[in-house]
Amino acid sequence: MAVRQTLAEFRWPPFGAGRVLIMGSLVRRVWLPGLFDGEAPPPPEPPFPRPTPAEMLAGELERWLAGKAPWPAADLEMDRLPPFTRAVLLACRAIPTGETCSYADLAGKAGRPKATRAAGNVMARNPFPLLIPCHRVVPSAGGLGSYQGGTEMKGWLRDLELRSRAGTIQ
Repeated sequence: MAVRQTLAEFRWPPFGAGRVLIMGSLVRRVWLPGLFDGEAPPPPEPPFPRPTPAEMLAGELERWLAGKAPWPAADLEMDRLPPFTRAVLLACRAIPTGETCSYADLAGKAGRPKATRAAGNVMARNPFPLLIPCHRVVPSAGGLGSYQGGTEMKGWLRDLELRSRAGTIQ
């Protein structure tokens, strides 16, 4: 039996539209606005029941980005990833909303304390941005550091989470 795949867009003012791809019941990939890299298949052809799993997750992401819902949780397809990559992503996913972790600390939490640069490279290639909150990882020396979608997007996400944690958004 073929695994059903669904693709949906989510809107993120002021940055544009991103995409989410779900294979069966697992998230396979999330693309930030402007970063579709050719991997995305065309949207599924009908007749899929609506809303599809991807459309439901896209809606959750939109509500979270609007400050109207908690951070969305989703099952991720991580079996195809190398062990260190998986360990770094899982350590990143455990960073609480509104908090940060340095790349060095993230490497340590992933079991390789001297692999700071490698942990940074995993964050730079994170296939699940937003769901694996790589925007919560910052340099030890301070500042925001880099982000797939750019530092403006990373700063926007950090601000959203700080306002959410402080209870200053609806």
